[in-house]
Amino acid sequence: MIKHIFVLTVIICLSTDLIYSINHLDIMTSMQGAHNGSYFGYSIATLDFNHDGFDDLIVCSPEWKSVYPDPVNWPKGRVDIYFGGQNFDNIPDITLLGQYDFQYMKVDNIGDINGDGFDDLYIRGKEQPGNIGTPYLRIYTGSNTVPIEPDVLIPYSLPTGRTLYQVVQLGDVNGDGYDDIGFSIDSSTIPGALIYNIVWGNSLVAEYITTSCAYTVSHTYGFSGIGDINNDGYDDFAIGYTYDDPYLGYHLITIYYGNAAGTFDDQIVLTQTQSGISKICIPLGDINGDGIDDFMGYQSFAGLNVWFGATVIDTNPNIMLTPAFQGGEDGLGLKHGDINNDGYQDIVGTDYFDNEFCVWMGRPFINGVNDLIVYCPGIPSNPLDYFGYALTMGDYNADGCSDVAISAPFTDNTLLPDYRGYVYIYAGNTDFVSNDDPSSPVLPNQFCFSVYPNPARVHDNFVTLKIKNIRDNINPVEISIFNIRGQCVQHNQMSQSLFSTQYYLDVSKLNSGIYICKVRVGSHFDLHKISIIK
Repeated sequence: MIKHIFVLTVIICLSTDLIYSINHLDIMTSMQGAHNGSYFGYSIATLDFNHDGFDDLIVCSPEWKSVYPDPVNWPKGRVDIYFGGQNFDNIPDITLLGQYDFQYMKVDNIGDINGDGFDDLYIRGKEQPGNIGTPYLRIYTGSNTVPIEPDVLIPYSLPTGRTLYQVVQLGDVNGDGYDDIGFSIDSSTIPGALIYNIVWGNSLVAEYITTSCAYTVSHTYGFSGIGDINNDGYDDFAIGYTYDDPYLGYHLITIYYGNAAGTFDDQIVLTQTQSGISKICIPLGDINGDGIDDFMGYQSFAGLNVWFGATVIDTNPNIMLTPAFQGGEDGLGLKHGDINNDGYQDIVGTDYFDNEFCVWMGRPFINGVNDLIVYCPGIPSNPLDYFGYALTMGDYNADGCSDVAISAPFTDNTLLPDYRGYVYIYAGNTDFVSNDDPSSPVLPNQFCFSVYPNPARVHDNFVTLKIKNIRDNINPVEISIFNIRGQCVQHNQMSQSLFSTQYYLDVSKLNSGIYICKVRVGSHFDLHKISIIK
């Protein structure tokens, strides 16, 4: 029986001469919530709120004013805004304090809906008590002072007993210079279905897009803008959901292409499958430098399936990012930005169950292997939980490199007496290189080797290593295999032969996955990725 293929990722940082040792993301600063149980960092966003040309960080604490385990007071919510610039620090420049229950529950960059050149801030929350009229999407267009009320109120229809699900940035779908907003609500006529709508920027008029089939449940939907993936000048978006039985039925993701008419009949089905996948697509910017936006189509048990933008998009992903389960099914933990200021968009994805995040560097021939794994900071007196629940990226310190903001908003450990919620900022830097970047100063050029067969399958107990141009005929050949944690799982030392440069390595005891094979002869070494399939 052939087992499932689990693609693992190798980060090797055991010594200073290994391929990944140069990459690092150092903590620039950190913030914490106002009180225990405030859920500081439950949602975070990046935009230039004060219109000074620098990225600002927005952090929401939806449980503010409800100190755990207070059984009386309902949360009112709080929003802290940290202005970016060379003097970026952990003291908020603007703070919005909720005045009634559930006023500030979630923050999002909603795009530039008024066409002033600056993205706008959406804050989700309930209506003020006594306001029984039409509900609104509340938008703040930004300033350098504390706003009293939102600048834009967009009314929407919400049938009795129904729920607003998603409010998302779609980009400029009709090419009129204003970003558009997507939102979905419960259907009042089809139980379990969602109605998807678009609010056109500038006019702020809502229009119906489509209704999902029945049996859609809260964790099986997706609605997102993905950029101009077919390079026609109009931003595109995706809708995904499960129909029939949500666990045994079909998972459907449809791409809607933007156009000047603002119609929704130009579409393709990206996937329709019974296999378990996420339903939300995520924009990735231009990660391979070809001038066209790329996107993550869906996550599967093997990894994150990524499509490069092209004139014609087919159903086959171009690459798969590993390890799997980075970014979360709702996409809160998968973002892009230029970490090392090299002109390529880089990808960051979090896995809050393992308290870590991964980095994949953009480049012309990007592969799916991550370039760095960062684990949560160690705080012995108050360990972090759910590190990576929310993620955003921006150049907060104005050095030209995108920084990474990671939150750890809550805990399920009731024994922790004071868990306020935390946000950590990791500083981008120009030292960052990709795992196969030939310009890396740690890559040797004294000799190289090839591996065959690669991938090695269950019946191939041995792989052949053919080493070329060895300039040291005295020292033995040392062959080491490293796993996902950078641990050496196999080491062999062989004498050099005068008659052959081929060496046979027994891989029968290795599990399925991707490994790094390191061959050293004296002071010279080279590395190669090996895939094992069982």
